[in-house]
Amino acid sequence: MTTVGAPVGAVHNAALAAFDSTVRQVRPDQWELPTPGGEWDVRALVEHVRAEACGAAKHLIHAWDLAVAIGADDRLDPELVATVAARFEPGAATCRRAGAIGAPGPAADDDPQRRLLAAFGRRPEECVTAAAVGRFGAAFARRDIDAVMAAMTDDCVFESTAPPDGVRAEGPAAVRAAWVDFFTGSAEATFTTEDQIVSADRVVAQWCYTWPDGHVRGVDVFRVRDRRVAEKFSYVKG
Repeated sequence: MTTVGAPVGAVHNAALAAFDSTVRQVRPDQWELPTPGGEWDVRALVEHVRAEACGAAKHLIHAWDLAVAIGADDRLDPELVATVAARFEPGAATCRRAGAIGAPGPAADDDPQRRLLAAFGRRPEECVTAAAVGRFGAAFARRDIDAVMAAMTDDCVFESTAPPDGVRAEGPAAVRAAWVDFFTGSAEATFTTEDQIVSADRVVAQWCYTWPDGHVRGVDVFRVRDRRVAEKFSYVKG
């Protein structure tokens, strides 16, 4: 659809269609995944868009948020991006003063989509990195080994400080075996993420590991590549 010079209603409908197309890609196991910004999970984001009278700009940004969260193609229609950006910019300051959108992100490069996302306070690279770890974490919490491995690269590495000498598993077969051993030996244990720091392709997650008779705290250091976890290094307080 050509949106340049189109009426406001047509642009709004095009942005809503982009969001709707992404919603249709959500799998049953993805409704509780976190979305960029951490304010909503996938279900809450969809309900927000459904309940609120969002304009074309926010519909398009939320379509991107949703795509990033579920690992779908997050490239938006370039013409629609240009149209929305041109119509959004004159009123951007007013929207921020009203609290409708957050502060703009760091200066973006020459990619129009990245510039538009930055105008809405998104940090695209960090959002993509955090989402990849979010998908991994959700699968891990479900103890779904197939989904865990699907969230990791074909040359993944897992390393931990398990006594006496630590554990290092390289490649899908070895890493999968490590998860099987872990899940088999920890049927009643749970991980809770307490804090998370995201920078470029890295995530440092502080967690608490709890079992019926106690708990321990530690951190995971993740490296993400191509929207999947390439490395997971786990460090436990000794």
